[in-house]
Amino acid sequence: MDKSSVAVQKYAPPDYQIAVNVMRVSFTTNGFDLDLLNSPRIYETKTHYYYYNWDSRRMYRLISDNKYDYIPPVGDYASNSSVIEGELAFYIAYHVKFYGGRKYKYTLPLGSYSYIEAVPDEVYLLIDSY
Repeated sequence: MDKSSVAVQKYAPPDYQIAVNVMRVSFTTNGFDLDLLNSPRIYETKTHYYYYNWDSRRMYRLISDNKYDYIPPVGDYASNSSVIEGELAFYIAYHVKFYGGRKYKYTLPLGSYSYIEAVPDEVYLLIDSY
Protein backbone atom coordinates (compact mmCIF):
# COMPACT_ATOMS: atom_id res chain seq x y z
CA MET A 1 0.00 0.00 0.00
CA ASP A 2 1.39 3.38 -0.99
CA LYS A 3 0.79 5.59 2.04
CA SER A 4 1.25 8.74 -0.04
CA SER A 5 -1.51 7.69 -2.46
CA VAL A 6 -4.35 7.76 0.10
CA ALA A 7 -6.97 10.12 -1.32
CA VAL A 8 -10.25 11.12 0.32
CA GLN A 9 -12.92 11.02 -2.36
CA LYS A 10 -15.95 11.65 -0.20
CA TYR A 11 -16.15 13.35 3.16
CA ALA A 12 -19.81 13.54 4.19
CA PRO A 13 -20.03 12.20 7.75
CA PRO A 14 -21.10 9.56 8.53
CA ASP A 15 -20.13 8.49 4.97
CA TYR A 16 -16.55 8.40 3.74
CA GLN A 17 -14.86 7.11 0.59
CA ILE A 18 -11.12 6.67 0.18
CA ALA A 19 -8.95 5.51 -2.72
CA VAL A 20 -5.51 3.99 -2.23
CA ASN A 21 -2.89 2.50 -4.56
CA VAL A 22 -1.80 -1.01 -3.69
CA MET A 23 1.29 -2.66 -5.13
CA ARG A 24 1.96 -6.35 -5.47
CA VAL A 25 5.61 -7.29 -5.22
CA SER A 26 7.60 -10.38 -5.97
CA PHE A 27 10.77 -11.55 -4.33
CA THR A 28 13.04 -13.18 -6.89
CA THR A 29 15.11 -16.22 -6.10
CA ASN A 30 17.59 -18.36 -7.96
CA GLY A 31 15.78 -21.39 -6.63
CA PHE A 32 17.80 -21.51 -3.44
CA ASP A 33 18.56 -18.01 -2.13
CA LEU A 34 16.61 -14.77 -2.04
CA ASP A 35 18.05 -12.24 -4.51
CA LEU A 36 18.19 -9.14 -2.32
CA LEU A 37 19.84 -6.96 -4.98
CA ASN A 38 16.98 -7.34 -7.43
CA SER A 39 14.14 -7.77 -4.93
CA PRO A 40 11.43 -6.85 -4.28
CA ARG A 41 10.00 -5.85 -7.63
CA ILE A 42 6.64 -4.20 -8.12
CA TYR A 43 4.75 -6.15 -10.75
CA GLU A 44 1.27 -4.71 -10.36
CA THR A 45 -0.34 -1.53 -9.05
CA LYS A 46 -4.09 -1.17 -8.57
CA THR A 47 -6.30 1.47 -7.04
CA HIS A 48 -8.64 0.13 -4.37
CA TYR A 49 -11.72 2.04 -3.27
CA TYR A 50 -13.20 1.81 0.21
CA TYR A 51 -16.51 3.11 1.50
CA TYR A 52 -17.14 3.57 5.22
CA ASN A 53 -20.24 4.30 7.25
CA TRP A 54 -19.29 5.55 10.71
CA ASP A 55 -22.76 5.20 12.26
CA SER A 56 -23.07 1.51 11.39
CA ARG A 57 -19.29 0.93 11.63
CA ARG A 58 -19.31 -0.97 8.36
CA MET A 59 -16.55 -0.97 5.77
CA TYR A 60 -16.98 -1.89 2.10
CA ARG A 61 -14.60 -2.38 -0.82
CA LEU A 62 -15.54 -1.60 -4.43
CA ILE A 63 -15.49 -4.84 -6.40
CA SER A 64 -16.90 -3.67 -9.75
CA ASP A 65 -18.94 -0.78 -11.11
CA ASN A 66 -21.05 0.43 -8.17
CA LYS A 67 -20.84 -2.96 -6.41
CA TYR A 68 -19.38 -2.87 -2.93
CA ASP A 69 -18.69 -5.91 -0.75
CA TYR A 70 -18.98 -5.65 3.01
CA ILE A 71 -15.74 -6.34 4.86
CA PRO A 72 -16.42 -7.63 8.36
CA PRO A 73 -13.93 -6.64 11.07
CA VAL A 74 -12.87 -10.25 11.71
CA GLY A 75 -12.93 -13.36 9.57
CA ASP A 76 -10.75 -15.50 7.36
CA TYR A 77 -7.40 -14.26 6.10
CA ALA A 78 -8.72 -13.28 2.66
CA SER A 79 -11.13 -10.78 4.15
CA ASN A 80 -8.66 -9.67 6.81
CA SER A 81 -6.12 -8.44 4.24
CA SER A 82 -8.79 -6.04 3.00
CA VAL A 83 -9.67 -5.14 6.59
CA ILE A 84 -6.09 -4.07 7.29
CA GLU A 85 -5.77 -2.20 3.99
CA GLY A 86 -9.07 -0.36 4.47
CA GLU A 87 -8.34 0.32 8.12
CA LEU A 88 -4.94 1.80 7.33
CA ALA A 89 -6.34 3.97 4.54
CA PHE A 90 -8.89 5.41 6.99
CA TYR A 91 -6.25 5.89 9.68
CA ILE A 92 -3.84 7.62 7.30
CA ALA A 93 -6.58 9.92 6.00
CA TYR A 94 -8.08 10.90 9.37
CA HIS A 95 -5.70 9.61 12.06
CA VAL A 96 -8.70 7.81 13.59
CA LYS A 97 -9.19 4.05 13.93
CA PHE A 98 -12.25 2.65 12.16
CA TYR A 99 -12.41 -1.01 13.27
CA GLY A 100 -9.35 -0.79 15.49
CA GLY A 101 -9.28 -0.21 19.21
CA ARG A 102 -12.07 -2.66 20.08
CA LYS A 103 -12.61 -6.41 20.17
CA TYR A 104 -15.09 -8.31 18.01
CA LYS A 105 -16.76 -11.65 18.54
CA TYR A 106 -15.23 -14.31 16.28
CA THR A 107 -16.89 -17.71 15.97
CA LEU A 108 -14.39 -20.57 15.93
CA PRO A 109 -14.86 -23.67 13.72
CA LEU A 110 -16.39 -25.87 16.44
CA GLY A 111 -18.99 -23.28 17.43
CA SER A 112 -17.17 -21.70 20.34
CA TYR A 113 -16.15 -18.08 20.10
CA SER A 114 -13.49 -15.65 21.14
CA TYR A 115 -13.14 -11.87 21.18
CA ILE A 116 -10.31 -10.62 19.01
CA GLU A 117 -8.97 -7.32 17.71
CA ALA A 118 -9.61 -6.54 14.05
CA VAL A 119 -6.28 -4.74 13.73
CA PRO A 120 -3.54 -4.94 16.36
CA ASP A 121 -2.33 -1.64 17.83
CA GLU A 122 1.21 -2.38 16.60
CA VAL A 123 0.03 -1.75 13.03
CA TYR A 124 -0.80 1.87 13.83
CA LEU A 125 2.58 2.34 15.51
CA LEU A 126 4.24 1.14 12.34
CA ILE A 127 2.28 3.63 10.22
CA ASP A 128 3.01 6.47 12.63
CA SER A 129 6.74 5.76 12.54
CA TYR A 130 7.02 6.50 8.78
